[in-house]
Amino acid sequence: MPYLPLRFCCALLALALLLPGSAHATAEVHKAVGAGPLYPDKPEMLLQALDRFYAGANPAPPPGRLFAIVAPHSGYGLSGAIAAQAFKSLTPGQFDKVIVLGPSHFRNIEGCSIPAVTFFETPFGLVTLQESIIRELCYSPMITMRGLRYEGGSSRKQLHEQEYSIEMVLPFLQERLSRFTLVPVLVGEMNDTNGMVDPTRVEAVADTIREVLDERTLLVISTDFTHYGHDFSFKPFVDNAVENIQALDDRAYGRILEKDFDGFLRFLEKTGDPICGADALLVLLKILPKNTIPILHASGISMAQTGDPNRSVSYASFSFYLPNQEGGDPQSNVVRSLTLTPEKQEFKVLDGSGTVEGDPLPPPNETPAPAPSNAGGPESNEP
Repeated sequence: MPYLPLRFCCALLALALLLPGSAHATAEVHKAVGAGPLYPDKPEMLLQALDRFYAGANPAPPPGRLFAIVAPHSGYGLSGAIAAQAFKSLTPGQFDKVIVLGPSHFRNIEGCSIPAVTFFETPFGLVTLQESIIRELCYSPMITMRGLRYEGGSSRKQLHEQEYSIEMVLPFLQERLSRFTLVPVLVGEMNDTNGMVDPTRVEAVADTIREVLDERTLLVISTDFTHYGHDFSFKPFVDNAVENIQALDDRAYGRILEKDFDGFLRFLEKTGDPICGADALLVLLKILPKNTIPILHASGISMAQTGDPNRSVSYASFSFYLPNQEGGDPQSNVVRSLTLTPEKQEFKVLDGSGTVEGDPLPPPNETPAPAPSNAGGPESNEP
């Protein structure tokens, strides 16, 4: 019996995942699982929050064509203002396609996974997936597609169904770009047989993604940084925790600003710092052209805001530019379509006594405390 080419097998698998009529029908829409617990689930309130974040953002002038963004994905109350620093300069129609690389928080996976859906949902509406690029990416044995099953009765463990790392950056993109197509990629482990990161596997994923990038495509990495506390099995120090966390973060940020793949990998191996999107960042560092100009816009530590000495998550936003290159210009026929309604609505968030990344959600009948003046949404509930 002749063997079928790998690319043909991948195409058949992707088609099978999308066909109806299976024992457990797959979904066509990735539901907005973060809306409500992590950011406002009402369009007007969400837009108000983004407007406040952007009003306080003052990013440095772009030194070239925007190539990539790194942004946090925790609850907007803690990380939204930091994310806005990277997204503010985007204009309607500047990019037609956006590739978002994010980590898997609920299941360990090997390689990368793309949800076999047609749309991603947010309170602003549906974002359409870019099918042609997804098909091309799935030619790689390191990238697979997986159907979504929200209904009960399936013994298969969920992956994309409860994941929010990609979803969390979409409202920023919807408000800024107005319309675009999406390539959502969960980046899992790329390890060798000894459980260590295999640079050749990272390179394979990076090469595949690099082939589909052009001046009309934006690359976004969705990640938080240091996760400190027993909930994350990482508490290497107790005294002067904020200062020590900042020192760890600065070392990580330094390797990223230097576009130093080997240095960042050594940092991860030496410190054990549980950066949730570390693998996605490694892919980025392999993709970045040598002449890329990096900018660190803003960073923060949740412990400094909440006062909780037992749990902290760090956030940062970066942009990467290609100097002396044109492209990514706004299109005159695309306008920013999201506007606030005349009737303003009060938007409340949880303060430091509420949920932080890793905490359980508050009971449904619990009334949130008044928001800090610089916050815009619920605090993070990342496990």
